[in-house]
Amino acid sequence: MGCGRGFEILRLSVAMPGWTRFVELLVSVLKRPATKLAVVLVWLCASVGGVLVFGMFTKELQTSLPPVAGTPSYEAAATAQHYFPIQPLKNAFLLTSADQTPFFRFNDSSTSRLAEPEVTFGKQGIVVHLLCKGGSKHLLGDGCITKTDLLDDVNTTIRGLLQKYVTPDQMKKLSEILNEQLSRMAPLVPEITECPIMSGNGQLTQRWANFVPEVQQVLAAKFPMCTHTLASLQNIPSQTVNFSLSNFSLKAINMNLTLELTIPSGSFWTLFKHQFMADSLDASLVAALTSTCDGSQLDPTKETAKNIAHVLQDLAGRTNVHNP
Repeated sequence: MGCGRGFEILRLSVAMPGWTRFVELLVSVLKRPATKLAVVLVWLCASVGGVLVFGMFTKELQTSLPPVAGTPSYEAAATAQHYFPIQPLKNAFLLTSADQTPFFRFNDSSTSRLAEPEVTFGKQGIVVHLLCKGGSKHLLGDGCITKTDLLDDVNTTIRGLLQKYVTPDQMKKLSEILNEQLSRMAPLVPEITECPIMSGNGQLTQRWANFVPEVQQVLAAKFPMCTHTLASLQNIPSQTVNFSLSNFSLKAINMNLTLELTIPSGSFWTLFKHQFMADSLDASLVAALTSTCDGSQLDPTKETAKNIAHVLQDLAGRTNVHNP
């Protein structure tokens, strides 16, 4: 690893499968009739207590239903489920900045803007591919654009594109329709108000950002027969939104105009910062899961699971370095 990484792994939580003997002893105890009766009574008490507590909770909450569509809590739950479907996370790294310097910072300005669109003509109409392009190779999450800048860029880009295919008089007629249809697109775009930028000279940020792919590379190299998943800010994917603008008379031919808008992954960091970062941004959570090996679900009592745990512990130990 080398010195100067600028952060340390404060804690590694690993599911250790080496408790086989303990499990066997526990099973033998549970086979006893008296133990079975005690377990049944405990579960019965717990169930009754749970019902009573849940009743008081739902009464205080005033609902027992899941989050309602259109509310902030529903949007938060849906976003989290979309990017990180619920599944058991077996291992986790807690990374902390050695000198409490934030790993990165947030700024209210975009680090990317829409590039020149790519246009595809087909039987179903015209598809406009909109991608964001940044001005630096050191963009976090492949760039970020705020909702305000994104909607402004889409408006400007589509107007410029339409002017190539319609007359000025047609453009005047289309402007009102365009404004109305683009206003329907706004709810589809996440409420992105800030973007991540490098902290200081960027060295700490880059070392922190490289940690997740390093863990992924180590697991893939040592256990290629297994399926590994890491959950962190660095793993949030970009998102593509499709939106159709209909009834545009392009060159006197009625054709649908579809926008295929790809939002860079860095735009979503602000939505997940409380799940993966401390408020001070100097501590970060990286969760890891190995779900299957050789096509079968990983058994935590087998040797493979034990070896994975040891590899992650070794990686954590070799990463506990401070700035020189």
